[in-house]
Amino acid sequence: MDLDENALVFAANACGAAIAVLCPPLALVGAMAGPAADYILKARAEKTARLVVEAFEKRGSPPLDEEHKAELVPMVYRIIEATRQGEYEHTIKVLAAFIAGETGQEISDAGNFARMAKRLEGVSMDELKLIAHLSDMLGPTSGWLNNASYNLNQILDRVLGADYWPTNLAAARPFREALHELGARGFLLTNEMSLIGGDQTGFQPTENLRELLDKAGIAIKGGNP
Repeated sequence: MDLDENALVFAANACGAAIAVLCPPLALVGAMAGPAADYILKARAEKTARLVVEAFEKRGSPPLDEEHKAELVPMVYRIIEATRQGEYEHTIKVLAAFIAGETGQEISDAGNFARMAKRLEGVSMDELKLIAHLSDMLGPTSGWLNNASYNLNQILDRVLGADYWPTNLAAARPFREALHELGARGFLLTNEMSLIGGDQTGFQPTENLRELLDKAGIAIKGGNP
């Protein structure tokens, strides 16, 4: 995808570089952010615009038709607003990748992106690391078993190494908490597993997690998100 550097400069004034680069006729959407924003907010918006463009380039996205351009407008507006409201940069990178993945669908849906953005609000690095490890455990999403479920120790063994117990329990605590956070976000279901030694809570991936990895896995698994 060819980049228009002049369009990126536009973001500093109107927070619309991603729109300007990906579909120039819709560049005026950037004006919604308002030219009166202070320098810091404008700089953040410009950086977010670049992240969206980079996400499209990494995915190798083809040129967008008019229908996909129309769906792109509210998605870019939402991610820029998230940046202006102080969202974590690692979250913004994942959302940028999800935008590229969503617009790569035969029918893209801005409402679907809005729902995923809501699920990811304030997501921690520990949660994203855990998602990456779960992805490795589960393999390609196309091959997931509907009833695949893992207990806490199986997951922590994968994240921390099989020798974490009992000398490194402190390192396990953030990931124990992250598991429950992912459940609250709708990425994992919990169930009771019957194992030797008693029943344990099992964690099962949801379709929300599958979709996140399908559309934004490149940002979650490709190093620091």
